[in-house]
Amino acid sequence: MKLRKTKAIVLDTLDYLETDKIVSLLTLDFGFKKMLAKSAKKSIKRFGGGLEPFTIGSIEFLEKEFSAFPSLKYIDIDKNYSKIKSCLEKIYTASYINELVIAFLPINEQNKNIFKLVEFFLDLLEKDNWNNSHLLVFEIKFLSFCGVIPRFGLCLRCKEKINKETTIKFSISEGGMVCGKCLKYQGNLIPISARAALLGKYIKVNKIEKSLSTEIPEELVSELREKIKLFIEDYLGQSLKTSRFTT
Repeated sequence: MKLRKTKAIVLDTLDYLETDKIVSLLTLDFGFKKMLAKSAKKSIKRFGGGLEPFTIGSIEFLEKEFSAFPSLKYIDIDKNYSKIKSCLEKIYTASYINELVIAFLPINEQNKNIFKLVEFFLDLLEKDNWNNSHLLVFEIKFLSFCGVIPRFGLCLRCKEKINKETTIKFSISEGGMVCGKCLKYQGNLIPISARAALLGKYIKVNKIEKSLSTEIPEELVSELREKIKLFIEDYLGQSLKTSRFTT
């Protein structure tokens, strides 16, 4: 048995038996984990409101060999995100972020970049200046850290650079752009503007703060987010329950 300590983001909880809960957590040092919180429905001292989604805190958990779930012993709340929890639109957005994490990340695989990304955007969502372009930046950076980001700047087939005048389509299954010269090859292709593709490249290669400070036309945000949604659904083989609330 090993007692471990780390920082964690509560993603989701599921009632288990009469008094227990299964808690999905994104941890800083141990990646995405599911833990058993025994007597969570009764133990105010150990957990309080710390098992609510969109909560960040310091946790202690016990890992036992051959046990299905580590045992969550304690959580000390660092951030409660009261503004997110009191606004339905913010709840939908945060729930979508959490669902992405659960859908993409394998159990026990450490990824500190994703932890810091999720915390950064929850901090941003807690403020009053959130807009739809912020969620686009999160999606592109998240996919990039997961290693499944679409290729925005080049034609997948001939490798020619895309510019504002290039006629292109988006291959959902291949995860990238196909230029006009290569459209004769069949594939699961959907229309996309070159401006939207170049926006994706811009967000991918630049720092988060620069992308967030860039004024982006809403029509481009909507266009690119629609294509990313289709890409995510194709990659996962399913649609996310919360995605329809974040358009």
